[in-house]
Amino acid sequence: MDVSGMTTAIDRSTNNTHASYTSGSPVVIKHGSASDGKGGRHAKVIVIGVGRFGNALVQGIRQSFVHYETGSGTIMVPTEVFQVSARRFLNLSVAEMANTFQDCKYIVYSGTHLTKNATKVAAAMKVAKSISAGGFVAEFMDFSNPDPLMEKNDVPGAIKLWSELTYGQDKNHGWKIWKITECGLLDVAGIEEPNHDYAKVYGAGIQKYEVPELTIAGLRWQPAQFNRHDLFAEAYDRMMERADMDRWWDAFFLGLATFVATAGYCITRDLEIFNGKYPFSMLPLYVFDKAFAWTGLWMLIISPFAGNLLALHGVMKSCGSLGFMDYLVFIVGAVLMIFPTFEFLIPFVLWFIFRNIFFVWSGGRGISLYEHQHAGPVKGVKKHSVIRAMLIDMVSLKGETGCVGFAYALIHTFMGFIIADPAYKKKWFDKEKGRLFWNHEACLASGCIATGILFFVTLRSLFGKASWIRLKPLYAYASPIGMWFATAHVVFFGFTGWHKVFKFSSRNGQPSISFMSSMFAIGVLLVNWIMACSGTKTRLVSGGMHLWKHSVVRIAKEQFINLKQKYAGAETTAVIKMANFVPYSQPAPVAHIHEAPQMQVSQLGSTRLNNARRMDSSGAYTLVSSSVGDDEMSV
Repeated sequence: MDVSGMTTAIDRSTNNTHASYTSGSPVVIKHGSASDGKGGRHAKVIVIGVGRFGNALVQGIRQSFVHYETGSGTIMVPTEVFQVSARRFLNLSVAEMANTFQDCKYIVYSGTHLTKNATKVAAAMKVAKSISAGGFVAEFMDFSNPDPLMEKNDVPGAIKLWSELTYGQDKNHGWKIWKITECGLLDVAGIEEPNHDYAKVYGAGIQKYEVPELTIAGLRWQPAQFNRHDLFAEAYDRMMERADMDRWWDAFFLGLATFVATAGYCITRDLEIFNGKYPFSMLPLYVFDKAFAWTGLWMLIISPFAGNLLALHGVMKSCGSLGFMDYLVFIVGAVLMIFPTFEFLIPFVLWFIFRNIFFVWSGGRGISLYEHQHAGPVKGVKKHSVIRAMLIDMVSLKGETGCVGFAYALIHTFMGFIIADPAYKKKWFDKEKGRLFWNHEACLASGCIATGILFFVTLRSLFGKASWIRLKPLYAYASPIGMWFATAHVVFFGFTGWHKVFKFSSRNGQPSISFMSSMFAIGVLLVNWIMACSGTKTRLVSGGMHLWKHSVVRIAKEQFINLKQKYAGAETTAVIKMANFVPYSQPAPVAHIHEAPQMQVSQLGSTRLNNARRMDSSGAYTLVSSSVGDDEMSV
């Protein structure tokens, strides 16, 4: 019988040791060690989770050692790994959990619902430490990777466990909680790829730049930034990372809404069943190519469009405090923005519908997207402004919408190459010489120049942050030039037919696609250029106005503030009466459990939300029942 009270069975043919823990408890698999330590010494490691990521952790730990620094050097102690199903383990009593944790220095967790079961796990860890031989600092390594929206109750799991463990204790509490993230490249074969196998480490109860002494094959520890290395910093980074992904989703739905509107216009104008002359068979390539080009152009310019409207609104509200030039800019800009605003009404409404469906489904964020933002906290009923909030979100998405717009433009580029043929574009070519007419040569040349310029601007946006010295040439100069070339590409394509734009004899008076798409871009870029030259926007923001964040970023920050307020006081229910818990030590029947086979690591997730139950008022422990549906969560 081993130190945890589990009965072991020896497989002499493979020289591996296995163990099973039965009698109402989950099966605990004991995996063989890499080698025997000095004097038979081993470091006991419990891995909670038997899914693919849990198996990968077991295989990595089994090949590794614990590095202890001593006065004479570094001692490498091999590991002795035990694996248990998270689902079954969390249904155990505190005494049975404590029996498993006995003499265990490292507890590795890759399951779900840690927040719900933190009180119970903390109680078991305290009991196990009181009955373990020798004094050591027990370390809990949390590899769970909860989604801050779909699994928001799991985000503070490590934080709550730390609060439960340290409540009412001094600084010499004897616990360490690690939160390990960015482990997507964990290699079950133990192959370490330089610069691709770093796992970021946050923690509580640790020293400056400290990392776990337990090494795992395929992972190298990288401590988080020292002034942001605690568990709250990890929760904040996780929430902000999800908010950043939601910004991309928002830009995607804005592009989708624009594409639906432009594709609908192209279909009604070009197909013979409506106002056009082309058969339905030309819809997938020829007609949709125009919709992709139209959407790409508008998405590249959508952020300046929203910025122009907000600036015009700001000038109107600042009546009496601005000069004559600003009012002149307001009059000219308002006239030029009438047609673009009218054109974008349908995509704007579709975007409102799409984003509300997504954000309500993914986290219950509906009307909260449109709350007023203020520099300080607001008491009472919060005000909402749908149009203003959506316009500000469009401005703050300038990087994302630019990348989405370039994606649509790139699709148009490939489709345009395919259909640049006299069978599709016979009006492009001179019948006698077989060459392109001058305007179509200018169209293709300007399109190629725009694609080249905007390609590098998009790459810079995808690379992330940099100094303004590097960003200014691309964003201040190259990006507007690329937009103008993209607009010229559309104008050269169809301006020869604009004389019959509103004639009923031509397509029942439905204006051409090149006219509708380019007028939006010309109006927006002209107003943006006029405001930049006159300095109107600069004067509007120089008065110290509060700049709004994107709605999902604001919501994420508010959720983090609520989380920190909830756990910052270390309120806990982990008041444990040690006499109530007697470790379970009845021998279990011998069972030979074969070693889990190696499995490919893949990212998994869970969508279950739960809340932990608390203790009663007397301080007695209350059993927390659990019906965990998943054994692991990917990292």
